[in-house]
Amino acid sequence: MDSSICMRLCTTTRKMTGNLTFQEIDLAEKKLLKLVQDESFNKEDNLKGLLTYVDQDRLYRLNTKIVRRDDTEAFRCLIVLPSNHELVHRLILDHHLLLSHAGVQFVLTHLRQRF
Repeated sequence: MDSSICMRLCTTTRKMTGNLTFQEIDLAEKKLLKLVQDESFNKEDNLKGLLTYVDQDRLYRLNTKIVRRDDTEAFRCLIVLPSNHELVHRLILDHHLLLSHAGVQFVLTHLRQRF
């Protein structure tokens, strides 16, 4: 959520009040994920052997076996994230807490549906 506020401050100089919009939160989330990918996958070799492509938001996504399924792109083609990045660790912890300390498999399933 803090990144959404930063995005609002960076894109406008006028004072805005009220709650963050869905679009502001979504944009901030995508920019942070792109930043994580840029830091972690600075060379194409890091993704070698994976069937990846770049989506319209310039995020690396993984082609999965269920690519032809009639579902959302987020579910069919997962965003590629490194396992050793601090932001990814915080994202996992945040969803673990959000889901009332759910188990590993439930949190993983929830994250896969989201990202």
